[in-house]
Amino acid sequence: MTTLAEILLNSKLKFFNNVIRQELDHFPISPKLIQEIDDVYTLDFLDPSFKDLEKIKQPTPYMIVEMMEEWVAVSNLDDYLYDNYPKDWSAIQDIIFFNLRDELLNAHHIFHQESKSEDDYGLNEMAFYF
Repeated sequence: MTTLAEILLNSKLKFFNNVIRQELDHFPISPKLIQEIDDVYTLDFLDPSFKDLEKIKQPTPYMIVEMMEEWVAVSNLDDYLYDNYPKDWSAIQDIIFFNLRDELLNAHHIFHQESKSEDDYGLNEMAFYF
């Protein structure tokens, strides 16, 4: 079964190419920032931070924000942003959080749809015959 972190990694290209780069273009930042975000958007950091989301059927917004804060802290992205972009670090983090929240909710939905279809033991197929 695919983990939630693996689902997030599969959507990584869309997340970075379509969303993050476009929104961060408004800031006088270096391409190094995009690379830094890309470097911490890996299984090593995503899996421990968002593993609990696999067990929760209906996460609250507070839970998701808390998990994102853990990911940023564990990966030291927060320190990097604060040290290298002192004027804009909060706005940059908000952009990352806003977009990552959407990716997390999509990944959560996909994860639970996959597990639901694996757990029905073929009952949906059986219902077709009756």
